[in-house]
Amino acid sequence: MKKSLIIALSTVATLTLCNTAALAKKPATLFQVSTTGALSQGVFDGDYPYQKLRKQGNFGVGTFKGVDGEMIALDGRFYQTDSSGKKPGKLKRVEANQIAPFAEVIQFKPYRESNIEYATSLNALEEMIVERLPNRNIPYAIEIDGRFQALTLRNLRKQGEPYRPLRVAARNQSVLRLHNKSGHLVGFWFPKYWAGIAPTGLYLNFVNSTHTIGGHVTNVSVRTAKLETEPVNNVKIYLPHTLTFANAHLARARR
Repeated sequence: MKKSLIIALSTVATLTLCNTAALAKKPATLFQVSTTGALSQGVFDGDYPYQKLRKQGNFGVGTFKGVDGEMIALDGRFYQTDSSGKKPGKLKRVEANQIAPFAEVIQFKPYRESNIEYATSLNALEEMIVERLPNRNIPYAIEIDGRFQALTLRNLRKQGEPYRPLRVAARNQSVLRLHNKSGHLVGFWFPKYWAGIAPTGLYLNFVNSTHTIGGHVTNVSVRTAKLETEPVNNVKIYLPHTLTFANAHLARARR
């Protein structure tokens, strides 16, 4: 066998091993309460307490009974944003007996790290992230740490019963605009085929560096930040044991 052929085969074998190694990490498991389809239909009650959810992960996003603000979990600390509009985005610690009608958490152990530079919008940020994902057919946990030039945050206000669909409830929200803030973007990226089960595309919540302000990110501008990702190969979903979930018309659910 010619020397050049041996070198070529050796190179191919090395690349194959590297690619296999990139996908061979011990599979991470994401734990999810309910589905986005149910949430879109106004299933805002639930029966899964945060006391149990804390045992499933230390990192994630979600909401509360009546979609009472946003949940942000970072480093094992669970926060709830103010939904009254009186103190937009103010964070408080989640109590054990509060209920999660929808949530996604993971024991976050970053697998890949890179830098993000000059992302001028949420769409631009998602494009940069997706370009770096080695397998775009699975979900990823996403954390971005840095200083953000601009942030637009949304916090839904608590809904009263009877609950209306999410697209109606979303009209009642507070909007917070921040500039030159340091902090963390916490969330997930799901492929489009997960529609109706999980938020597809990039879904991020923000918590500032002092853990006093946060909310769901609807737009962001990043000059430079650190991106950490973890691939998710296992997803466990808890489906609520409630009449509202049982009676929801999920076949007609919209994102």
